[in-house]
Amino acid sequence: MWRWWQWPNLLSLDAPVVAVLWQALLAQVTGTMLLPAGRLALGLTVWAIYLADRLLDVRDGQLAPSTARHRFSRRHRGVMLFLLSAVLAADAVTVMSLLREEVTRTGLVAAGGVAAYLLVLHGGRSGRWFPKEPLVAALFMAGVFLVAWTNAGGPRTEMAGMSVAFFALVLANLLGVERAEPGRWYGVALGLMALGYAVPGGAWWRAMAASAAALLAVHAARRNVRGEARRLALDVALLAPVIFLL
Repeated sequence: MWRWWQWPNLLSLDAPVVAVLWQALLAQVTGTMLLPAGRLALGLTVWAIYLADRLLDVRDGQLAPSTARHRFSRRHRGVMLFLLSAVLAADAVTVMSLLREEVTRTGLVAAGGVAAYLLVLHGGRSGRWFPKEPLVAALFMAGVFLVAWTNAGGPRTEMAGMSVAFFALVLANLLGVERAEPGRWYGVALGLMALGYAVPGGAWWRAMAASAAALLAVHAARRNVRGEARRLALDVALLAPVIFLL
């Protein structure tokens, strides 16, 4: 029986919520005009990608991961396919009718990246050798920064640094979710990120530092917090923008 706190993850809603929150904080600190359509398009796009990725993961029951979210998608494949179709339709309407033309053009480049990701990871057994986490982190970062990057009127040097740092944070989250023991230097890297992100100051970097510190805390407690509870805690660690958006 599924527990109430698992439903956002089972329905792949956790990732779009995280993406929209970071997009909102980025718009706030960079002074970017962010219309409701931009928020909606990002949320729907990330949701569709995660739904599609999970459904592709469970095509072969013998090779499918054994996590709760994958078991749910395999057991309710028809419902999840219907949900994916509805999300894709809503996303298409939003992108084609509500987004500004320049944002749509930039978004098409990101869409090409998504198509490449799905092809590499799910196009055949030969694609399984490629590490999944860096690809997902790069696409997630691109989605969050899409509107701000498109609307930037001046040099993008500072934003480039912010995007690379955000990529590292998302990658750390994914490694923690996908691997029970992410690696010997994982905790050290998170500690350095938490300290380093706090140095520049400002809401964006404080939120980044807070999320890195939260990921480090979950990693330190990995012996006591396991399974689905650990995955939930790792996702909650990325909700730090809420503090700075209130």
